[in-house]
Amino acid sequence: VSILFINPIFVNIAISQLRSAFAMSIFLFFIFLYRKTNIKIFEFLIFLTPAIHTVSVLFLIIYFGYKLISFKYQDKRRKIYPYVLGVVAGIIMSTAWYYILDYFGDRRAIYSDMSSSFSYMSFWIITSFALLFIKLKDSTSTLIVFIFFFFAGIFTVNTVFGAYASRFVALAYMSIVYLFLNIENKSYRSLIFLGYFLFCSIQWFYWLT
Repeated sequence: VSILFINPIFVNIAISQLRSAFAMSIFLFFIFLYRKTNIKIFEFLIFLTPAIHTVSVLFLIIYFGYKLISFKYQDKRRKIYPYVLGVVAGIIMSTAWYYILDYFGDRRAIYSDMSSSFSYMSFWIITSFALLFIKLKDSTSTLIVFIFFFFAGIFTVNTVFGAYASRFVALAYMSIVYLFLNIENKSYRSLIFLGYFLFCSIQWFYWLT
């Protein structure tokens, strides 16, 4: 049964984001070291992650946004503010990213259409919106919450604008599973997992047929 929670369609998306995922792993590793040791060199190394992949610029936005917002506002706003920040980032990326890449002569400016269909993204968009109003356990990491809702804002807007939204689902996947497991209400948690199970089952059916 567990194989239904991972499917070839998602694996294909995830594999295409290996370099981005590596950059994100380095980013989270340095944040972990800095928070544990308070040694400034680790904070400096966080700023070097864009050398691995351009998407790491978003990680820096997450870092500064988390420092400014996370400890200042109460639980519900800890979800809304990163979501709004992600929406703003998504609008900029969807409308201006091509021109920025083209200006710097980046080869990705001439990539073919890689937009994600609403039928594929609908589950992620609806789920992320529902999680805005579902209470999480008090022990839930505020950083992971911030990461998820930031990327949720981006992939929601990118879907609307016909941009490459599924890549941000792949980057947010770790935080998605983490939040699913940290939903306080057991009934809501079961309902979310059931929905995801059905969603993955449909994708398996689509892939096999």
